[in-house]
Amino acid sequence: MHTFGQTGDRQFCLLTSGNLATAQGIVSQIRHDIDHGMPLSLMTLSGMHEAADYIGQLSVMQQKKAGGGIDFEASVLFGGQILGAAPEMFQDMALLKPPRIGREKPWHQDLAYFDVDAQSTPVVGCWIALDEATAGNGCMHVIPGSHKAGPQPHFAKRDWQLCDAQMQGRPCAVVPLKPGGLMLFDGLIQHGTPTNHSTSRRRALQFHYRPAGTKLTAPEVRLQVWGAEGKNVDC
Repeated sequence: MHTFGQTGDRQFCLLTSGNLATAQGIVSQIRHDIDHGMPLSLMTLSGMHEAADYIGQLSVMQQKKAGGGIDFEASVLFGGQILGAAPEMFQDMALLKPPRIGREKPWHQDLAYFDVDAQSTPVVGCWIALDEATAGNGCMHVIPGSHKAGPQPHFAKRDWQLCDAQMQGRPCAVVPLKPGGLMLFDGLIQHGTPTNHSTSRRRALQFHYRPAGTKLTAPEVRLQVWGAEGKNVDC
């Protein structure tokens, strides 16, 4: 087992098996890149997905370097944590659903609305109930685990939204909350709130957070990711 890290910022653990020379080559290259302050190293990467890609590239490079007719494969188990930048609130909203007329918010992913790189920028939403939020007055509904599917095409229908036909019949979780209760959720989670047909109002606050210093993208770049154009999809 090999460990790498910087106290208070990041820690990694690497387990290897298989060809010893290849495994040692991977570890040596990691230490070389750190010790020599290379632009690409475990100390410079901003996220775990980038760190995993880096380890994978080193593994392939070392196995190719070994070459020959002998099995030079090595298996790698890699894990860790990167603290990253401090969270920064960049949006706050009041969400109001009056009795009987509070309209729905169709199924969507919040990151579809923000001009950031959806693949590398974590966004966290915080939804706080001011009134009791129930299934009848329009509490949050989510598709559990749907954030793992990544960005999905959105369409300009009743709102900037996921396709109704795609969402119809999918099992969802209803999230009722008492006043003061809150829900934290990934910016990629598929969620929505139904129309308020009840006699009670439903007020809520919503805040969004991203890493401080996040670089913004152009709206047209966002639409290339989230829009349906050129993706051979229809709604």
